[in-house]
Amino acid sequence: MRNVKLTALIGKSFDRMVEILFKPFSVKKWLKLILIAFLAGALAGGNGSGGGGGNNHPSQKQEVKQAAGQTGTGQASEKTPGPAQAVSGAISQPAAPAKAPSAPPPLIVVALIIGAVLIFILALLLLMTWLGSRFRFVWFNAVVNNTASIIEPYSRHSRGANSLFKFSILVFVGFLIFTALDVGGALYAMYKVGAFAKGFVWSVPVALKIFLLPTIFFLVAILALVILSVIIDNFAVPMMALDELRLIPALEKFGDIFLRNWRDVLLFLLVLMLLGIVASAAVGVIALLMLLVILLIAAVVFGLPFLIIAMAMKAKLIFIIYAIIVGIPFIVAAIIILIATALPVAVFFRLFSLYYLMSLDSGYMQESLDRYAARKAQVVSKTAPVVLIIGLFAIGFVFLVGLLAAIAIPNFVRAKQAAIEKQNASVIHTTVSSTSK
Repeated sequence: MRNVKLTALIGKSFDRMVEILFKPFSVKKWLKLILIAFLAGALAGGNGSGGGGGNNHPSQKQEVKQAAGQTGTGQASEKTPGPAQAVSGAISQPAAPAKAPSAPPPLIVVALIIGAVLIFILALLLLMTWLGSRFRFVWFNAVVNNTASIIEPYSRHSRGANSLFKFSILVFVGFLIFTALDVGGALYAMYKVGAFAKGFVWSVPVALKIFLLPTIFFLVAILALVILSVIIDNFAVPMMALDELRLIPALEKFGDIFLRNWRDVLLFLLVLMLLGIVASAAVGVIALLMLLVILLIAAVVFGLPFLIIAMAMKAKLIFIIYAIIVGIPFIVAAIIILIATALPVAVFFRLFSLYYLMSLDSGYMQESLDRYAARKAQVVSKTAPVVLIIGLFAIGFVFLVGLLAAIAIPNFVRAKQAAIEKQNASVIHTTVSSTSK
C-alpha cells in the first residue's frame, strides 16, 4: 500500500526539480543535463516533394506525328508550297540529334548503395541503443545526486546497462519477426480470397476478414511494448541502479512488488498518462512561444543584413558567407533552446517515478538513496569519452546530411525540371528555325 499521498509526491517531485535546475541556475549544468537526457531518451516526450519527368505536351507530339505521317517519297510539287506543306517538309528533315538519355546505373551499384545505407542505419541504431542503455543510468544518477557527472556513472553501471542493451536488441528482433509473421499472415489471407487476381472486387466484409485480426495483433504488440518500456524506465532502471541488478532480476523483483501493490501500480500508470498529457501541452505552448521569439531574433539577425548587404549593396556572395557563418551557430542554439523546454519535465518525471516507488511496499526508502549516493565506480572507463564523441559525431553527421538533403533535393529536382524544359524549348526552336529556312 502507498504510504504517501499522490499530491504530496507530485509536490515533492516539483520542488526537487526546481532545486536541481534553478537553485542555482547554471547554463553549463543545463547543457550537460540536456546532453545526458537526450542520449537517455528522456526528452522524447516528457515521458521531399518528388518531381516527375519533363513536361509532355500532347498537342506538340500529335503535331509532329501528323507532320511525319504526311511526309512521303513522292515528287515535290512544282508550285510554291503552302505554309502547312513547308512545315511538313521541314519537320520531315532530320532534326538536330538529341542527347541520349543517360543509362541507369548498373544493378550492382544500386545494390551496393542500398546495402551501405542499410548497414549505416543498422550501425547507427545499435550505437544509439547502446548509448541509450548506458545513459539511462547516467540520467538516473544525475537526477538523484543532483550532478552532471558522466564518466563515473557511465562506468559504474556498465553491467546493468549491458544487460538492458542485450534485452533491447532481443525485443527489437522479436518485434521484427512478429511483424513479419503478422504481415505474412495478412498476405496469405489475401491470397486465399484471391485478392491478387485480376478483377478482384474489395468489400468491407472481405477487408475486415483479412485485416482485422492482424491489426488487432499488431496493436496488442505495440501496447505490450509500451507498457514494458514504461515499467523498465520507471521501475526496473531505478531498482537496477539502487541494487546493482541486471534487468531480468530487476523485472522479477518488480513482479513481487506488483503483486503486493498492483492497485497503486495501475494508478501510477493512469496518473503518469494524465500528467504526460498536461506536461506535453505545457511544453508545446512554451516551445511555441520560444519559437516565435527565435523567429523575431532571426528576422533581425538575418533580415536586416539581407536588406543592407544583398539588396542595397548588391553583394549577395558576402551575405551568403555571413548567413553560413552566423546561421549554423544560430540554428544549433535555437535547437538547444527548444529542446531545453522539455528538460524540467524530464527531471520531474524521473523524480516522480522514483518517489512513487519509494512510497510503495517495495523496500526502498531514503536510506536506499543515501547508500546509492555514497557508491562510486571502482574503475573508471577510459573508452567513455571516445564512445561519446563517436555517438555525437554520428548524430551530428546524420543531422547535417539530413539538412543538406532537405536543401539540395528540392533544388536538384527544380534544376532537372528546368533542364528538361530548356531541352524541349531547344528542340522546338530548332524545328522552327528549320521551318523558316
